[in-house]
Amino acid sequence: MDHLVIGAGPAGLQLAYYLEQAGRDYLVLEAGATPGTFFRTFPRHQRLISINKTHTGCTDPELNLRMDWNSLLSDDVGLRFTQYTERYFPDAEDMVRYLGDFAAAFRLRIQYNTRVEKITRNGSFRIVTDRGQEYETKRLIAATGVSKPYLPVIPGIETAELYDVCQSIFATSSTSAYSSLAKAIPGSRPLTI
Repeated sequence: MDHLVIGAGPAGLQLAYYLEQAGRDYLVLEAGATPGTFFRTFPRHQRLISINKTHTGCTDPELNLRMDWNSLLSDDVGLRFTQYTERYFPDAEDMVRYLGDFAAAFRLRIQYNTRVEKITRNGSFRIVTDRGQEYETKRLIAATGVSKPYLPVIPGIETAELYDVCQSIFATSSTSAYSSLAKAIPGSRPLTI
C-alpha cells in the first residue's frame, strides 16, 4: 500500500478524496464507527464554532466556497455543508451526517472500529491495529487532529475540567497513534493534520 491515513475526520476524508481521485492505493483507519467520531463528543455543547454562511449575498461559487468554513472540497458542488443546515453555528451532529455522506458519496476506502496500536519504521511504516491486523505502507499520514491539549499557565487551571479527561473516556486513536509515530521516527516531529 502506498498511503495509509489514520483518522476519518475532515482532514482524513479530504485527503482520501484526493487519493481516490488520483487512483492511488490507500486506506483510512478510523477508531470510531463513523467518519467524524470526534464530533459525537466534542465540542461538549455540541455546537460548532466554525460559522456556516449559507447566505453570502453573492452568486460567485468561488467566493461562496471561501466563506464556507465546513465543506470539504470536491467536484460535487451539491455536496456542501451549507446544504445540511442554515444555522450560523451548526450542530455537531450536522457535521457527523455531512462527513458520513461525503465518505459514502465518493466511496472512500475506510476501515472503521480500528484503532492503531503500534507504528514502527524500517524503511517503510509498519502499522499494527487493535484487531491484530498489520499494514505496511510507504507513506503514513496522521490525520488525527491535536493529540495533546494546550494547558495555559494561569492561576486556578488545576480546578478546570479539561477536554483530555473527557476525551480519554471515548479513547480516540490520536494519542496512541501519535506517540507510536513519534517513536517510529526518532528525532523528528510528525505532522498531524
